[in-house]
Amino acid sequence: MNRKLRRHHILSAVMVTTLAAATGCASATRHANTPSTAKADPAQPIAQSTTTTPEPAQGNANADANASVPSVTNGTATVTIAGRPARFGTTVTDAAWAPDGSRLAYVDGNGNIATARSDGGDVHVLTRTDKSVKRAHPTWAAAGTTIEFTERGRDGIWRLVTVSSNGVASDTEKVDWLGGIESYGDTAPSAVATVGAIPGDLALDLLAYQHAGPRGPEVWILDGNQREPSPVKVGAGSQPALAPNGQRVAFIGRGGQLFVEAIVNGKGGATVQITFGIKGISSPAWSPDGARIAYRTAKDVESVSAKPKSATKNPVRVESKTPGTPAYRPVAATTTFRLGASDPIAAAVILSRSRWIDAAHQVGRPEPGAGVVTLIDTDDPGAAVTALDVIGMAGPVLFVHGRTLDPRVRAEISRVLRPAPDTAVTVVGRVSASIATTLSSMGYAVRRVSTPDVVTPEGLAGSPTVLVVSERDRAAVADYLNVVRATNSPVLFVPGPALSAAQRTAFNAMSRGAHGTPTVYVLGADAAAAVGASWPGRPLVKIVKLSANDPATESLQTLRSYSGGPTTVALVSSASWQMQLVAAESWSPVLLVDPKHGLSAAAAQWLTTSAGSIASVYAFGDPASVSNATLSTAAGAVSGPAGAVSRTVPTLK
Repeated sequence: MNRKLRRHHILSAVMVTTLAAATGCASATRHANTPSTAKADPAQPIAQSTTTTPEPAQGNANADANASVPSVTNGTATVTIAGRPARFGTTVTDAAWAPDGSRLAYVDGNGNIATARSDGGDVHVLTRTDKSVKRAHPTWAAAGTTIEFTERGRDGIWRLVTVSSNGVASDTEKVDWLGGIESYGDTAPSAVATVGAIPGDLALDLLAYQHAGPRGPEVWILDGNQREPSPVKVGAGSQPALAPNGQRVAFIGRGGQLFVEAIVNGKGGATVQITFGIKGISSPAWSPDGARIAYRTAKDVESVSAKPKSATKNPVRVESKTPGTPAYRPVAATTTFRLGASDPIAAAVILSRSRWIDAAHQVGRPEPGAGVVTLIDTDDPGAAVTALDVIGMAGPVLFVHGRTLDPRVRAEISRVLRPAPDTAVTVVGRVSASIATTLSSMGYAVRRVSTPDVVTPEGLAGSPTVLVVSERDRAAVADYLNVVRATNSPVLFVPGPALSAAQRTAFNAMSRGAHGTPTVYVLGADAAAAVGASWPGRPLVKIVKLSANDPATESLQTLRSYSGGPTTVALVSSASWQMQLVAAESWSPVLLVDPKHGLSAAAAQWLTTSAGSIASVYAFGDPASVSNATLSTAAGAVSGPAGAVSRTVPTLK
């Protein structure tokens, strides 16, 4: 899987940013050492994620946050954060902070990539222990959703490897693909990214790394925002470090000195030398404001200005008298939003106005424009999964009720969709004929859909997986999309406890695949009963049951297994299927909350583990359904040293 497709797969749950609050090469004379290349063997087996509990941590590193003072790790169990020690339960090497400073990624004493909170608590090990490989240089990539690191395999080759930053069971280590070519002879990754305005994409997505070239180490940059990302060589050099805004890259060049090069459209530009006569420089790291660059020497940790006033000297500041790897801790606040309407008609309109720009403004705009509107009746819960199945990411899902088109819905349809004979409004399930007539009179084509698309035998032939979803399951509306995104599975929707004759025929086609025993993911009691039945030709399958006794637990189970490194999370009451549909249509992972009991301890723990990537938390519904205390608890679980700030839901024009 190439980098662009993998990134889209990971980020397909990203909400639109407006709902939540970078020709020429460097001088070829720059040289440094790098791991040499050798004959490659196939990629190593993938590790499974595990969670461990460290020894009790000492101190509260959150209280010591200082973005101008680098943290230092030196291979011991003590991490110096803003000049003060924090004790971890293992040795810590090559540490790097998450984009919001909430978690630290590092290489632990077993050679694994792990993350932990700033005080050494909540350790989550992302890789499998393997003494025959060596791992180094973790960096938070794709807006914190993944950890990119370098691994020397059994064959002695260094490769870039990636894994979800929260270590979900469904996502394992993968060798990275750089422009359609598997990583080979690559080390020292450095990534920066920001969430973009289009669901599943990033406004900025850059990866710099050191490549073992034929004449020595080289700095390469991959711009993930390109349609077909392809790495570009900046020039000779080693250990690149991207500036927080992605507009410059620092690296070790000729004479072992530190250089900074401008990045323009993903390529290198003008170069400036920023250190002079300093010996043994390694591990450069930018301050969050881009003003300084820290680095390691044999005797200490130092920093210099990223923009020296002289071409021959740049004052040095000693940051630590003990040598180690520096890493500045970002201080970025988590954002919370409440879409507080209790009326699903109003809530869906509010969400639509925050996601889809006016039809009159769509030409030439990067924000998403709606291509279709889907309507569903507030009294038709069975149509919810159908609405999500047919809409994709092409436009809003809006609610109607009774025989009259609500003026708010009518106005929103007119806002996002220009009337034309080939411009469709899809009506799902029991939407009344009189509303369809009104839509026709407004100049729209009307397309009626009663049930989800039927998967044909051809659709499942050879498929290694399928997801069977109960339409009556209260958590299915919120959760099934997470499984689809993570497993790339076709979906069979069942209205009751049995597969239809057509679905059984399609199911039987899985036995003709070449992937071994097919895996069937089951969501909901009806789906479990349907798959557990016997019928002629039924193939041997592996069944993974995702159902639970209550919707909130089922929702959490699904996120734990299939929502790797989300940038947003949506909280919604387990008692309202309408608000679940609104939340799911936001393309955020949805965490159901029991309105009587609030956020469970297990749910808060999952949020804490996922804190490195989650920048925004959304509450769908009024405080009676998702309490202020629940929203506050969730925000506290994912926030870093800057805490959380509350924002109002904006409106696009």
